[in-house]
Amino acid sequence: NKEILNIFNKIKKKKYKKFSKKGYSQNITDQLENKIKQKIYNYVNNIIEQNKFIKQYIFLPKIVKLEVLVSKFSNSGFKNPTRAMLWHRDADDIFGHIKIIMPLGRVNKYNGMFSCLSRKNCHRLQFLRDQEFVKTLKNKSSYFKADQFRLSDKTVRNKFPKDIFDYESGGNDILFVDTNNCYHKGGRILRKGYKRHMIIITIGSITHSFNSYFFEKKFSFIKLVARIMKYYKKIILSLEIVGKKKIINI
Repeated sequence: NKEILNIFNKIKKKKYKKFSKKGYSQNITDQLENKIKQKIYNYVNNIIEQNKFIKQYIFLPKIVKLEVLVSKFSNSGFKNPTRAMLWHRDADDIFGHIKIIMPLGRVNKYNGMFSCLSRKNCHRLQFLRDQEFVKTLKNKSSYFKADQFRLSDKTVRNKFPKDIFDYESGGNDILFVDTNNCYHKGGRILRKGYKRHMIIITIGSITHSFNSYFFEKKFSFIKLVARIMKYYKKIILSLEIVGKKKIINI
């Protein structure tokens, strides 16, 4: 609708501070006015109500995180992609969650297109390891060595060419994806002068680690229930993976 489009245009026109020299997306949510953030929350709540599958997929879903991200070209990010620019999987919940990804303009492979890999390639408790990429980290700083369990785009596209979904968009649609359960990447700008604005909302259950009660020391019944659910789910997943390799070299 016109109101939300006007908000998106305001976000795109605003000037922001503190861009990462490594090319990582800048979270500018805290730089937005409270009324703009509230309008986005209201808009997303309407999306949840209109898409009934969310409540079927997630137990007691709620918005646990809102990120308004801006990505710009960086020579360092172009030559040495890191963090979200590499293929990875989230670990925010032992259960699934849904990320609603809304580009605020056209996105393609040159300006931070989001991509994801079919979950069939790796069990929830298994990890893919890109051996060739790990070798390139040997002489780099500890910051880059932390990416050793992430995968390069070259390797993923060579190994799984038919199992990749590239989310190119004209800026007029949204993507629902469970980033806990599938490898994915985004945020890398490949051409000078290009920029990407994107809103990412995380919808989680009571077991999601971004829920505020997990950061509190005091006892709460909901936290106890959530921990029991997570423990139970981990036992079930562990039984599923008996006899399988935890790390798959690709």
